Amino acid sequence: MDNSEGAALLDNKKDYLKDFNSQLDGNPKKFSCLKFFRSIWPYLQVYFILLASIQGFGLLALPDTLSHSGIQPFIAVTALAFVVEVSLSYYFLAIVQKASAIRRNGHSYKYIKEDSDDKTIDQLLDEQQKDSDVNLHMIAESFLPSYAIIIFDIVCFGTFFTCQVANVLSGSQAYGDLFNLSYKAIMPIYVWIGALLLIFGRYYLVNIISTISLIRCGLLTIMIIMCFVVGYFIHNTIQNDWHYVISPLFIALNAMGGTARMIPYLINLVKFNRKSMIYFFIATACAQFTAAFLNIMWSYAVLYVVPQTCSQIPEKFFDTENASPENFCNLTLEWAKATGSIATTPLTTIFQRYYPQYQWTSVMVKILIMLSVTVSYLSTGLPLATWGIGVNKSIWKFFKKGNTEKTDEELLKPSSTENGWLKFTGLIIQVLSFASIYVVSLCYPQGFYFFSSYANPFFVFLLDGIFMIILFRKATSKEFSDVEIPFAIPTYCQFGAYLVSLFFIAVAILDFLSMIKVIRT
Repeated sequence: MDNSEGAALLDNKKDYLKDFNSQLDGNPKKFSCLKFFRSIWPYLQVYFILLASIQGFGLLALPDTLSHSGIQPFIAVTALAFVVEVSLSYYFLAIVQKASAIRRNGHSYKYIKEDSDDKTIDQLLDEQQKDSDVNLHMIAESFLPSYAIIIFDIVCFGTFFTCQVANVLSGSQAYGDLFNLSYKAIMPIYVWIGALLLIFGRYYLVNIISTISLIRCGLLTIMIIMCFVVGYFIHNTIQNDWHYVISPLFIALNAMGGTARMIPYLINLVKFNRKSMIYFFIATACAQFTAAFLNIMWSYAVLYVVPQTCSQIPEKFFDTENASPENFCNLTLEWAKATGSIATTPLTTIFQRYYPQYQWTSVMVKILIMLSVTVSYLSTGLPLATWGIGVNKSIWKFFKKGNTEKTDEELLKPSSTENGWLKFTGLIIQVLSFASIYVVSLCYPQGFYFFSSYANPFFVFLLDGIFMIILFRKATSKEFSDVEIPFAIPTYCQFGAYLVSLFFIAVAILDFLSMIKVIRT
């Protein structure tokens, strides 16, 4: 976020807290409870926003990948994904802390502690919160050379781009099903209303996304229960085949991933001290655990109802007059995967056709999908917007530095005229980003499964595998050894970053080979 917007956000919080505290006078018990809630609210925001981001289109695409592998291989790869992703979050948080400490008005955490005087460390850190300006591009600028920053930005944009294309394809399909409209009619409305909210009102979206994410979790729990109830009557047999374990690996990692792209934005929501950073990490780990548990239960519930392949359709489906042989396969996950449809399409068809007494669940499924893809689109758009602002500032600083002898500090404080042009060019970059997402989504409407299972995981694995270890090595090098951070990683734990990096590099190679195979076929 830029400094003026960050300052405005902090001022709004201060005004809110004054009104909030004035209402608590004379009621110590109420004060104690609400004070506790206020202290944990930032971490609840981190939890629900991260959960909304990592459990968007991936949740809808997960069952499609299980058409041949079944549930047992998926449980194994999800457990592996959870361990790896939590480890990645631990190391990436150290990188973000280091970059944030370097950029806080030129002060590190160490120097702030030394200069505390009469003020507490937390007060000094809060005063500099508006100047932290944490985003993915800023992190790259802190540690990488110019040519590497360009490559890093390409990978970051590829990560956001492919994720948002998958969100747009699933979102336009979900809204189209709900309102009985063509996805082509829904797509421009879906893309540009979301873009306007992210560009002009993203600071108001934080609380909105958190609330919607909570509601979505409740609906998902209800749907899981209903699927198990209906599945009890269907007696659908789940076929497990470990030969297809690679199939759900990419999407399982992707459905659990995305934390690295979200941490630079989410860290702005909490204070920059050791206690807050520990709680921040716990919040991210809890969000990932919740996502893993819900992913397993949701996939198991869908497999309990929806046949995996055409050959596994239960005989009772053939006795329905409305069903004809050529329509049987559209009740399977295999069909959904082949046509690029989300997994809930055959699920709602089965509910409507064979179990009319549960037809109300079809509407609930559509609402669940609508909420899932909407909050995923908005939450993923938050770091995309701040990344664009960081790139725009870097471009302005580059051209200004070529013509003047100003210092970096002076370059980051433009005049009122320059500030106006800076905001305008930042707006153009963000609009172009969403325009490219819209064009590709419109031209490749059948690409949901490709983008969600191959393209987006590939960029995520590159970011988590190659650039994470490069940034980590640089951040922990002697060059930045004097820059202390609140929640540091012990020396004996740092080797784990190399293991995580090797894992993601290996998976990225496998994903690339699989993606080439899919493109050729």
